[in-house]
Amino acid sequence: MPALASTESVYSITDHTASPKPAPHAALLDSISPHDAERYRQTEIAKLNDFHSFYFANVVHAVSSFLFCQDQLIANDWDVEMYRDDTYPGHPILPGNPTLPTGGPRSMRDWPDRVDELRDHRAHTRHLLKLVDTILSARMITEATSKSSILSCDQLDHIKGGISPSFFIGKYNDVNPFFTPSESERLNAYISVARFHGEIEFASKLSDTLLMPFPDEDIVSELTTSQILDTGTYDDIIIFARDLDRLLDIKRSGIVVLKTSPFRTDLFPGTVSGPRAFYVLNDSEEHIRRRAANGRRIRNGYKFFL
Repeated sequence: MPALASTESVYSITDHTASPKPAPHAALLDSISPHDAERYRQTEIAKLNDFHSFYFANVVHAVSSFLFCQDQLIANDWDVEMYRDDTYPGHPILPGNPTLPTGGPRSMRDWPDRVDELRDHRAHTRHLLKLVDTILSARMITEATSKSSILSCDQLDHIKGGISPSFFIGKYNDVNPFFTPSESERLNAYISVARFHGEIEFASKLSDTLLMPFPDEDIVSELTTSQILDTGTYDDIIIFARDLDRLLDIKRSGIVVLKTSPFRTDLFPGTVSGPRAFYVLNDSEEHIRRRAANGRRIRNGYKFFL
């Protein structure tokens, strides 16, 4: 019986234990010296977790869904015939509020027809913010919130120094009125840090949310910033918005939308659920007069009735 061939004649066997280990890959240092980079590695922020979750793609999809929902709400209010020829001259807005390039537009639908949509989308906004906070690594969040002068990404093996506070500020004016100024500032910092960490699509989608327009952006922004969309009743929102209408001399019709985009509020835990009716007929002028007798409060410089 012939002898079996040695496996060494078929396979090349190498003693890897005897092979020299490759030199460790040097980190990419950007605007920072090796000495300062080594000192940075000893800091608490450098020791924080920088794990890039596998679910970034899912969050990108969730942000796209948020943008789609807002686009559908815009379709309920946007008068295509009025704005299609670029001749709309704009309109007066409340001082200090975000403005669109055209200064508009205004919706002619009255507030009782829009309250459910506005509360619902604000609840969606809060949910989106929680989702973003969850997906970012501990180091990304700390870099963004502290506006760190040094950024480090383990995945890209990249350390960058000399970061100025302006790095964390958005390049454009944020116009989405469903975010408060502090929320917009936080998201802009997240966007800058996410781009540095190589999460380009995620950063781009977040930027889109801040640049998403909405009719009556100044009044909706006041409703958001004053937290009435978060905690106010159905009547509070209508009265507050109509006070601002009177201030700006805005006239609206009482058109009732019998069918709108599905309400999402109940999907998000910890939020205030709005009325379940799909439409509410306008009887609020007399209602306002009745409730005005119960007293007034001042919030953000504008009166509203409780």
